Amino acid sequence: MARTINQLDDVELRRWVKAGGPLAKSDGLGLTFTLSAAGAAVWVLRYRHGGRRREVKIGTYPDISLKDARQRAAKLRAEVADGTDVALARQREKAAQRAAWTVPELVRDFREKVVPGLAATTATCWTGYLDNTFLPRFRSFLAAEVSTNDVQDWLTAVAAERGYHAANNARKVALALFKHACTIRVCAGNPTEGINVAALVAGGRPSTRKRVALSGPEIHHFLAGMDMLAEVDAIAFRLLLMTGVRVGELRGAEWIEVDMDAGTWRIPRGRIKTRKFMVKDHDHFEIALPRQAVADLRRLKDLSCGSRYLLPGRHLAQPADHEAMLRRLATYTRRLEGCQEIVLHDLRSTFRSGLTKMLKVRIEVAERALNHRLGGLVEIYDPDAYQVERAEALQQWADLLDRLRQDPTAAERRPSASVTALRSAA
Repeated sequence: MARTINQLDDVELRRWVKAGGPLAKSDGLGLTFTLSAAGAAVWVLRYRHGGRRREVKIGTYPDISLKDARQRAAKLRAEVADGTDVALARQREKAAQRAAWTVPELVRDFREKVVPGLAATTATCWTGYLDNTFLPRFRSFLAAEVSTNDVQDWLTAVAAERGYHAANNARKVALALFKHACTIRVCAGNPTEGINVAALVAGGRPSTRKRVALSGPEIHHFLAGMDMLAEVDAIAFRLLLMTGVRVGELRGAEWIEVDMDAGTWRIPRGRIKTRKFMVKDHDHFEIALPRQAVADLRRLKDLSCGSRYLLPGRHLAQPADHEAMLRRLATYTRRLEGCQEIVLHDLRSTFRSGLTKMLKVRIEVAERALNHRLGGLVEIYDPDAYQVERAEALQQWADLLDRLRQDPTAAERRPSASVTALRSAA
């Protein structure tokens, strides 16, 4: 007669785990050993309550042995016999535990589950707001007790101290944090929704600054005055202007990404701001460096003092500080005659404008050089990365910058034959 209980043994369990799953084997009376395709071995108890089939997790194997699993299953069966839906009771217990989470516990869970999926620059920014702005205010709160008024008072204080944009960024972080809290049922609602930061700031939302693209004469003044800069800053600003990369992509760049012999720089997906690639299946964005950029990088290698970063900060183990770079650029452009004050991203705008307006490079090539996708049907029917054309355009742009450094009217002359070919190539 077949046994109805104690149908499993430890030898079988070890053999199944070694062989891999998926499988489900009963030990009798509802106790079941399950093995997923990924190799996760779990004990579950299957039972009926109110005529419905139910299941509750007991624990993982081998953390819980066969003997322990049988003992725990026996206790749970006794509760079921007394009329308890043990799976529902377990869910309610977990819900009660989550409802008692403090804000630091919520932030810790957010860091573990959400932050790793963000772009590196976003992760760093959000972590800074959580550590320096949010936690100091809400450390003693239960997460479920944070109200809309609490968040609004906090954002008002941030706006008064640091301005609209800092308060708006802080709101984005809090919105994402409490969205996660709602997802895992720590909070019943998101206290940040519906808050208008502009209404909290005296004078409302500031007008949006228009992006600036330097003209040929302005590029001349910008490049010609670089002797007054520290050499590292001069190289950093030239690289941004020559390659068109985002500031965060240069700041976080590591030497392992650069092959100076091959003249290439591969920016990995995790450091791209949007992580949207011009070619969907690529795990990096490759830039064919013009020879002027390679020369600057070789010099930068000597100046980086052995750091893994192209632009190390005060501590060599960290990248350069964005705000410090921004201040040095603003100070520099204020001192220049014939060049308007700009921010770092304006160098990317100048790169884009220079390709299409000065060199007459095709828009598709210029957009690919910025690692932009073309969008819509154009993207579907034209998935080409234009690798060859981009390499040629960047070299021609670097050559034009060399000429502009000496002659502010260099951009007014006709582009060379090779650039014209870029314009007409299909």
